[in-house]
Formats: sequence, structure tokens, C-alpha cells
Amino acid sequence: HYHQPSTAPDYGIDCSRLPVASIALPARYVVCLHGTTWDSKHYPVAYWQQLIARITAQHMPVLLFWGNNTEKDRAELLAADNKLVTVVPRCSLAEIAAILSKATAVVAVDTGLGHLSAALHRPTIGLYGATDPKRTGTEGVNQIHLAATAPGCTPCLQRICTYADTSIEKPACYDSINPERVMQHLLPLLNLTK
Repeated sequence: HYHQPSTAPDYGIDCSRLPVASIALPARYVVCLHGTTWDSKHYPVAYWQQLIARITAQHMPVLLFWGNNTEKDRAELLAADNKLVTVVPRCSLAEIAAILSKATAVVAVDTGLGHLSAALHRPTIGLYGATDPKRTGTEGVNQIHLAATAPGCTPCLQRICTYADTSIEKPACYDSINPERVMQHLLPLLNLTK
């Protein structure tokens, strides 16, 4: 039987061995990790738009990655008409790690890149709707898990949202993790490193 450690894990990643980022990076920036595999884990586009507008209103640039055409289209939609948002050209996982390693903060849906961010010791806010952060949450220093609270609905652990009320954008559980709530947790992280 093993005892659970009481300290944050050290993933042993040597950031000095990461490649130089393929783009010029601002001094401070937030990465928003919007891509994930399950439809039910996607934060609603309207919420991403509101959140990104709030972040850039703080004069904080936002970087967006993508891994396929659907994610690229979403990233371009999220970046539309906002000069402080950059859609990063497609790059390798090592280049993504290099960019994440210098981020002021990261906001992520439940995705592998969110775990990479935690492993790189970046302050990360994880957004969990269909999944349970107790099972799949990021681990490390300055990791914040915002879990949706929809009684009888979350965490559903289903790939497709089956919530019946069609007047609410799916996945409906994210209603409890609106952009204002995310910003309440993000602002202190932005002030960790000025």
C-alpha cells in the first residue's frame, strides 16, 4: 500500500532543452487550450469569446494552439477582431511545450496539453464539465480545478452531452463555470509574475 505524496509532483522536465519557440513571444501571455477530444469537454465558444475578451481587456495577449482543421477554425473564430490574440501556427509538441513553459497562465479544458502545462509548472485553470478533476485533474503548483456543478448531470463521463434543455448551449454544465468565474481565479494568477 502506497501513501499519497503531500507535495506537488516534480515531472523532471528540463525546460532548457526545449526548442526555441517558432514565433516571437510577448513578455507575458495567457494560453487558452480550447481543443479536446470529447464534444462534452468543449467549453462553449461563446464563453471562450467572453473570457478572451476579458483577458485581453487586461492588456494580456492570448495564444491559441490547434491540432486539426476544426480546432484551427475555432481558434480563428476566437481570435477574430482582437489584435491581442494570436493563433499559433501548427507546431510540434516540443514547440508547444516551449511556448507553454513561458506562459504567465494557462486556461485549459480537460486535455493532455493541460497536463503538460502543469508538468511545466505553469499556473493552470482546468475547466471540467463532463469529467471529474479528482480523476483526471492536473497536478502541480498553482493548479486550479473548476468543476461544473449541475446536480444529477456532472460529472457525466459521457462523450456527448445529452442534457435535454435545448435553450442552453451544450455542454450545459459549463453554465456553472462562466467566464466571470474563471476570471475571478485567473486574475490572481496574472499577478503572480508581473
